[in-house]
Amino acid sequence: MSKIDVIKINSQNKWTDIGIKNCKEITLCNTGTVVASFSFAVGPSSLANGTSDTNAYYYIKTIKIPINATLVLDEQWLSNVSVSGMTLFNNSITDGVSGRSEAPATTSLLVRTGASADENIDMIILRR
Repeated sequence: MSKIDVIKINSQNKWTDIGIKNCKEITLCNTGTVVASFSFAVGPSSLANGTSDTNAYYYIKTIKIPINATLVLDEQWLSNVSVSGMTLFNNSITDGVSGRSEAPATTSLLVRTGASADENIDMIILRR
């Protein structure tokens, strides 16, 4: 049986941990009175409710949703960003020497990035 989560995102620049476990589809609806924009990333759960994007990896950055429009992230798209069972690494080059370290455990994060207080995004998550 499917489960549906409904989340209203109306605070600017604060990450919301939406999790992606058993996620089949995410529907983002602009219910505000102006164009809304958002970013989608994976990163440590410690980023939730904060504004920092340290160790976040963006999949979508500052995408705009027109007034009264809906964006659907389907199962095929979500399977490409699934973090369940995946290990991410930070790669760096310092003084010509490459380094690699395992990234902290990650979760799926979404943030409203627009500057207007009139932006509202309602999110419906269909889970298996």
